[in-house]
Amino acid sequence: MRQLRLVIHIIVNVILISYVYCEDLSVNIVPISSRFAKKQDVTINLNYKNKGSKSMLIYKWYLPTEQLFDPLFEVTRDGNSVEYIGPLVKRRSPKTEDMISIGAGQTMSTRVQLSSVYNMTETGNYVIQFKAKIKSTTSSSKIESLSSSNVLDESALESPPVKLFAEGRSNSILNEIQSKLASQSRSTTYSFTSCSSTQQTSIISAIKSAASYSSNCVQYLTKFTLPASSRYTTWFGTYSLNNLMTLRTHFTNINSVLSSKPMSFDCSCREKNTFAFVYANIPYKIHLCPEFWTSATVGTDSKAGTLVHETSHFTIVAGTKDNAYGQTDAKNLAKKNPTLALNNADNHEYFAENNPALK
Repeated sequence: MRQLRLVIHIIVNVILISYVYCEDLSVNIVPISSRFAKKQDVTINLNYKNKGSKSMLIYKWYLPTEQLFDPLFEVTRDGNSVEYIGPLVKRRSPKTEDMISIGAGQTMSTRVQLSSVYNMTETGNYVIQFKAKIKSTTSSSKIESLSSSNVLDESALESPPVKLFAEGRSNSILNEIQSKLASQSRSTTYSFTSCSSTQQTSIISAIKSAASYSSNCVQYLTKFTLPASSRYTTWFGTYSLNNLMTLRTHFTNINSVLSSKPMSFDCSCREKNTFAFVYANIPYKIHLCPEFWTSATVGTDSKAGTLVHETSHFTIVAGTKDNAYGQTDAKNLAKKNPTLALNNADNHEYFAENNPALK
């Protein structure tokens, strides 16, 4: 997902914004009530405070203004983990316009509705805590784009936990999951919602290319021999047999979906700077967004690659997450943590697109 475009004041055509480390950023959450009836949305106020002496930038998706598109919270009910059932999103590589400035000493707040994207269908005592990794960056510089040279490791940011009582309520996402499961066996072809004939043609072409990508990956991983190739190590890090076998299963499942499963596509998404999103437990429905339509059919961050990325998110396929976006961060993730790379959708996409080509 992409939030609204950030307007940065330009003075003498030079953008000067100071970055600070995440220890200068604190976060807390305040429920709008301590008790929620079943017809009330469970809603909280999310408050960030810059405790430092310089301005800082954070990604806009940490300040959701409409719908929550990321699992930013850890939720439990009577000690049991509550599942995030909201969308999983393919974003483009982050740029400065995807960030928002918090001034020194400033507090910035937003209101977040949780019960639509967390499974709060059961009555109980809930504990909610913000838990996310926020990137910190180096000191003042002219900002034209975010590059790996001025971005440091992500730091965990946590809020104090808060408690509230909520009655169980119906959830539209879970209802759609049940409806999808009931109708899945009856569908044998592609279905489209709010897609023009031109868009449908483009999607079908992308599906064919994505199936070719995934088929190539299955063949590549089946014939894999040591020493590990640069293609493998670039996107999935240090070789291990377990990781190789897991990756082979992932791409076998991805290829099965793209080659033979009934898929549905919704073209109504208007989120800026976003390629697509899915709900992990609603196979095989993909919501396509503006960046998808401007991308090439094949190549880096392509339509075909996006379909590989999104298909990998489905729980019954590979259950990947969005631990890093863009080639640079995906490569860094593979170097630092092969396990997380194996669970990252963009690493699967870039391995499949193989652009530039690696052996």
